[in-house]
Amino acid sequence: KYPENNQTIFSTHIPFNWNQTPDVIFYSLSAQNSDSSSSINIIDSTLIYIDRNTFYWGDTIYWKLKGYNSDGICIYTSELNQFQIGLKKFNNVELVNSDTVNMNGGITFFGTWYDWSSGAIDENGKEVWNDGDLQSMLCHIDEYGQIFGSQDYPFDNVPNRGIQFNSKHDILWVEPLNMRLDPHDLKRLPNGNIIGLKSVSELGPIPIGPWQNHYQNLGYLADGETNEVNWVAQKIIIFNHLSNAIDWEWNPFNYYSLDDFDSHLGTWWNVGWGYDWLHSNSLYFEENNAEIYYSNRHISRVSKISYPEGDLIWMMGLPENYMTNGNNHLCNDLLFSWQHDVKVLPNGNILLYDNGNLSHQLFDLDLPRTRILEISIDSTNSCSLVWEYELPQELYAIGMGSTQILSNGNIQITSGNQCGTILEINRLGEIVWQAQLGLDDCQNSLYKGFRVNSLYPYLYSVIINNYTEINVEQIQEGVFLANNEGLEFEMYNEGSEDLNIVYFLSKIDSIEEIIISDTFQLQIP
Repeated sequence: KYPENNQTIFSTHIPFNWNQTPDVIFYSLSAQNSDSSSSINIIDSTLIYIDRNTFYWGDTIYWKLKGYNSDGICIYTSELNQFQIGLKKFNNVELVNSDTVNMNGGITFFGTWYDWSSGAIDENGKEVWNDGDLQSMLCHIDEYGQIFGSQDYPFDNVPNRGIQFNSKHDILWVEPLNMRLDPHDLKRLPNGNIIGLKSVSELGPIPIGPWQNHYQNLGYLADGETNEVNWVAQKIIIFNHLSNAIDWEWNPFNYYSLDDFDSHLGTWWNVGWGYDWLHSNSLYFEENNAEIYYSNRHISRVSKISYPEGDLIWMMGLPENYMTNGNNHLCNDLLFSWQHDVKVLPNGNILLYDNGNLSHQLFDLDLPRTRILEISIDSTNSCSLVWEYELPQELYAIGMGSTQILSNGNIQITSGNQCGTILEINRLGEIVWQAQLGLDDCQNSLYKGFRVNSLYPYLYSVIINNYTEINVEQIQEGVFLANNEGLEFEMYNEGSEDLNIVYFLSKIDSIEEIIISDTFQLQIP
């Protein structure tokens, strides 16, 4: 059952669920908080009931279940169970704009960088979920509602570890011990394998530039030739989902030139543990063509890589006067810089979050600007800017950020400025929904945001017909079947998304499971 007795959960959307009881046709669920100010009493013939509006953060809740047979007689009463809803983490959320006619609606998840936490708000700006004790900054949510992020984990030899978990806080995957994956991106591929980023370094020179005397005074040669400083990048790494072994790697040192580096925004003045050369921050796997899109913030580059061959198909980025090998870049007239969150849309276009840290230089502006770009690249590698949106100046995002096309065609955008802002716009650039999170760090705390229809997209109940007590003394439950009589069951979709179910029947013979039926597929809207 869920919630379990004495469990602490971290959501005000509560999916009560229980096991089927023999001979029960319908159930009565009653729940109330400790001071009886909030309560529910519902009748349900399935095994799940989601309550979204009754209980609050900090509540202690008591609940009991009763089961009734076909004559309406109560034949089952559960023990009185209790659980707690933990505390809110985001107390300063303010809903700034809400066009209920034109906005998409749903739940907005977000991850915050510096305090390593995550939360979710509904369309009214109310906090409905947080990561509780996980202390995890989410970086991705897939179409199945699975959450990927980086967890502050003091029990390993690394400061944080990559994990996959669900909205009930069950951890479903953990990176191998001592791996120390980069926290910027982590997700599951269509074949079930996990793709992420991991730091890698090689010795390289200190290039010629205004920082040269500074390093020479520290004892370096800084002659542009002598390899004397660690250049730090992020390689792409793929884990086998069965063994957790590394299946595939792609190291940018084998494909990129050290002649390409940031010479305009001061990264060479901050070399301590190593030179933060690429600062890679985004991966996208395009399934139809088996290609990986790879974003490198500090050199304002996005690369397309074939998988599993590992060929560098193309790079797009800045022109030659801003990057030595800029003539090898596609789309170098688009002038995006220090970008995040590259992805491929269903129409084949590329969606990109252009932070625009160099935009004041590139476009001769008084102040830098942040844009969302939709880019088309044809078969001749010719680029076209299909659509762009410029964020208001107060939402210029010096770092971090994400964008997402919603089901109604609107676009969700995050900005770390204004203490964390999430907005939804239509294609005309009109803001139809906006929330300010009120985070402690007002410039750089909000990392990414993701809109989903609900916290529980895939929940279902399976009710076995004629389920009864076969042997009361031995407490055996099951179904009596006559010769050639089939097993009947009913399945109910309790989540927000359509279900595609694959099922088969099996039996347990000693300790071995033996499949005794064909495999069937079922779709439930």
